[in-house]
Amino acid sequence: MQLLTQILQFIQLHPVVLKVLGVLLLVHGLAGLTYLLSAVILRRSVPLGPVYLFSPLNFVWHPIMELIRPPWWRRKWLERSGVRDGSEVLEEGFGFGTSPMIAARMAGPQGQVYALDLSPASVIALWLRAKLYRLRNLRVIFGDAKHTGLPDSSVDVVFIADAFHEFPDKQGTLRELHRVLRAGGTLAVLEDTARATKKAAALVQESGLFALEERDGNYARFRKEASVIDPLPEQGWVAQAGRSSRSTRTRTPV
Repeated sequence: MQLLTQILQFIQLHPVVLKVLGVLLLVHGLAGLTYLLSAVILRRSVPLGPVYLFSPLNFVWHPIMELIRPPWWRRKWLERSGVRDGSEVLEEGFGFGTSPMIAARMAGPQGQVYALDLSPASVIALWLRAKLYRLRNLRVIFGDAKHTGLPDSSVDVVFIADAFHEFPDKQGTLRELHRVLRAGGTLAVLEDTARATKKAAALVQESGLFALEERDGNYARFRKEASVIDPLPEQGWVAQAGRSSRSTRTRTPV
């Protein structure tokens, strides 16, 4: 009770604090409304967790992430994942969107990059950045990780940075990624910690959909399996969840 009294007294002495809090609540409320309206208008099945409804909270970290993860660092991991001229790439959970922009430049005019995220703020920010930098080979998608809307066998590389642990339905996501990847395609997972990457790698391998090619600290790279092993039952995933080499192929010109 005493703490509450002290907080009220502080707000009375500093009314600007109350105004700032009011603006923040308004912004987050509008973000949540935008998220729900987007889901209804686009008829997407999306989760209703606070992390999605109040996505502007994540933008507090974006300037910090941009500083500690400069473009050369991001490009290194994209190259290691097999992104090159002419590649078709899908990144899920892109945040501020710097990595998809770098991937779009690496893929060039003959390539294509799809960037998917559930945060309306992130989607709008990347869409504006892509228009500003005239990246015509970058397509931004608002949607859940397990519903990309892409055709079967349409991408060469799936790149997931600091997002795999956030996907609510990891089993459904891995099935979707297996569907959209071409034979021998690459799934690359980069997490904040080696522990999170180890856990993600175990889940991916247990799915029977991908074969581990490399795991190095926070990074793991997998190859799409041509013959699919029976996936782990639903209860197994619930219990666990409680986070390049490319094959030569002939591609049909578009």
